[in-house]
Amino acid sequence: MDTKNWKEFKVGDLFDVETSPSFDMVNINILNKMNDDYKYEFIIRSKENNGVKGYVEYLGIEPNEKNKITISQVGTIVAQYRTNDYYTSQNVFNLSPKFDLTENKALFFVNSLNCMLRKYFGYSDYPTLKSLKNEILLLPAKNDKPDFDYMEEYIEEIKLKYVDRLEKDNNENIDKALRVTGLSYADLNKDLTVKPADRYEEFRVGDLF
Repeated sequence: MDTKNWKEFKVGDLFDVETSPSFDMVNINILNKMNDDYKYEFIIRSKENNGVKGYVEYLGIEPNEKNKITISQVGTIVAQYRTNDYYTSQNVFNLSPKFDLTENKALFFVNSLNCMLRKYFGYSDYPTLKSLKNEILLLPAKNDKPDFDYMEEYIEEIKLKYVDRLEKDNNENIDKALRVTGLSYADLNKDLTVKPADRYEEFRVGDLF
């Protein structure tokens, strides 16, 4: 990646940075799966599962709207993109874009933000609301403004390469399986559906264990 024409931009010039209203997760019910009532993501300070602990119902105030970036302030300090409306635990910042934020642009910014956040160490050294607004991101630029078209195209190119690689790996695995089993591609296209009655019989547990 050629970065010679990239320029520095303040986070606060690109995003409105605010502290998210917080909830103590020990006092709320969190489900593992979304349903009609529990339809809001609950975000905690974790890299796992993009920070999503589970799903909650309406918690008395309007949830944070999707298409924002969150940054956890202490502990696991990480930037993440939000594609669903959400609530958060304590010490989480919301970054609302001052521009049209697409998924590809968001993924580019998440990577840039996480590179910047590496200098922080968790509980002893962490970003504040003021310092985060003044943090600097090195970004592709055009006419002294962020080159959003470049960001969009760059991420799309990465996605296409990733999909191509997955398809290649999948085809290689199929070829290997066919060689081992002696089957052919024609065999894969046959209807292999078998009725349960043709495959299952009843056995006593005591006869098996």
